This record gives sequence, structure tokens and C-alpha cells, in this order.
Amino acid sequence: QAKTFLHAAMPRTDCPKDGVLTVNVPWAEPLARFTMAFESRVILALKSTKTVEGARAIMQVSWDEARGIMERAVARGLLRREELVMPHLAADEKSYRKDRHFVTLLMDLDRGRIHGTAPGNSRISLEILLKGLTRQQKQGVEAIAMDMHEPYRLAVEAVFPAPRPAIVHDRFHVVSQMNKALNDVRIAEARELADDGQRDLVGTRQMLLYGEENLPRKYRRRFAKLKKSKLKTATVHAQKEVLRDLWNCTGVREARRHFRQWAKWCRKTAIPRVNKVVTMIESRLEDVISYCKHPISTGPLEGMNSIIMAIRRAGRGYRNAETFGMAIMFFCGGLNLMP
Repeated sequence: QAKTFLHAAMPRTDCPKDGVLTVNVPWAEPLARFTMAFESRVILALKSTKTVEGARAIMQVSWDEARGIMERAVARGLLRREELVMPHLAADEKSYRKDRHFVTLLMDLDRGRIHGTAPGNSRISLEILLKGLTRQQKQGVEAIAMDMHEPYRLAVEAVFPAPRPAIVHDRFHVVSQMNKALNDVRIAEARELADDGQRDLVGTRQMLLYGEENLPRKYRRRFAKLKKSKLKTATVHAQKEVLRDLWNCTGVREARRHFRQWAKWCRKTAIPRVNKVVTMIESRLEDVISYCKHPISTGPLEGMNSIIMAIRRAGRGYRNAETFGMAIMFFCGGLNLMP
């Protein structure tokens, strides 16, 4: 518990093959300026404070020294990590600065940990992570969950030979497109009604975001009235709810049939904003209904978002993707970090 300095002149060996080498010490890693016990304490402080500045202040080291311990811990953890088969992966992007600065994350869904990070959110970003898998790991991948970001789908096609792992477009992102369409229709219709002095849709934005089964009691009377109306907003809300049933289908054939009936209904109502969503889903239908075979999503990765955003806030932003990615692996990679 006291600040201690170890001074030791270590013997050197003269190896015919490798030249002059310094003998390693039992209390520290090669070339390290801290004992393994002290580095372990710094790692615990980093995990507790989730910021280099906080750990630096507690352990009375410089910012660069604390950061160096963090980097060595991640490098050590990656070297120790077993090459396990990961049947289900998830890919997503996270911002670390304003002005569209991103890192791409690859998550092992079965173990709930981040497998790797790469700068940017392009096709190359995900390709780097997927190419980093061993041959055995590539062969073991069954499905990859992602949103409808086209570069990520192209990355999977570029890295994996046929037959490729199934791509599963995240249900939340698909339904969110329908929610956006619903809100656009509501805004336009509310303006039309306001011109006639009607306020039927004023203050309904939050109410319409709920699934019907989760609707709070305070909204039920007003929702029942809206549901009986002939407003376009009521129609689009009903269409959104029927679309959500797509993920309750028991098989791909049933899901495909459900979508076709839903798409026919939407096109019959001829609401342009909804038709855009229908066309978008139709172009990726096989990757949407693949959920019936592989019921995975980016939900666990989104659930880890609160931890990642806490890391970003605690670090007061990050200057580059490499540093942010290293911090994510330190806190979310499930690595053995200790010396």
C-alpha cells in the first residue's frame, strides 16, 4: 500500500544466435517500468473508473503510463484469447466523435462479447474483421445479424465463399423504417387537419410508437378512437402492427407468404411513403425472413451501447478510432487482461 521503487541491475546473456539479452525478472514483464502487481491494480482502477484520467489520479501515474498499461493489457488479452468457433455474429457501427466518425464492431452473440473493432463503417471496415477470423472460425459462422447498411452485406459476400453464412437484417431496424414512415404520414396529415381546425393527431407521436400490446393505460381511450377513424395515420399504424407479425412466423415459407399479403395491402392503400418501405424490404426480403431460421438480432450489441457510450463520455470523446476501439476491447472484449 506504499509507493515502492525497485532498483535491480539484471544480468545479461550473450547468445550466439540472438545476441546480448537481458534476463527477465519474475516481478515484471519484459521492458515494463511497473511490477505486475502494480499493473494489476491500475487495470482494476481503469475498470472501476472507466477512464484513463480517473485511474491515473488514483494510482498517481501519468496519463501516458496509464494508457500504456491499458494497451498492453488488451494486447496480452488478444494473444491469450482462444480461437473458438462463433456460430452467430453481429455487426454494427458506433460513433466516437461528431461529424460522422465511426468504428465497426463485431460481436460474438453466443458469448456476449466484442470480438473486434475496426475504423470506419465501410465495406473494408467489416472485411478487416471478418478476414481476421481463422479458417475454422469462418467455416463455423452460421449467421450474421446486421442492419440494412449495404456495405456490410457486401463485406460478407466478399469474405465468405458460397454457401455463405445467412445475413439476418435486424428486426428493430426494419420496423424502425416503418415507424419513420408512420411519423411522416402523421405529420403531413396533422397539418391537413389543422388547416380545417381539427386537432385529432396533436400529441399522438409518442402514443403511436408503442406496440399495441404495450400501450399505456393513459393512451387507450384516445388510441381506440384513432383506430376506428378513417385517417391515413390509423391505416399506417395498422400496417406497422401487421408487419411486426412477420417475425412470429414459424418458417420462411410462412413469412414470405405473410409479407406478400402485407405488401399487397400496402400497395392497395397507395400511401407513397409506405410504398417506399415495402420496396426497400422487398429488395432484401430473403435477408429479413432468414430470422425464421436464425432468430438472432443486433439487440445484444445495442444493449451494450450504454456501456460503450459511458466509455466515450468518461473519456470525453476520442481523437481516433484506434484508441476508441482499444477502449471498447478493454471493457467489453471479455479478455484476460491481468499480467
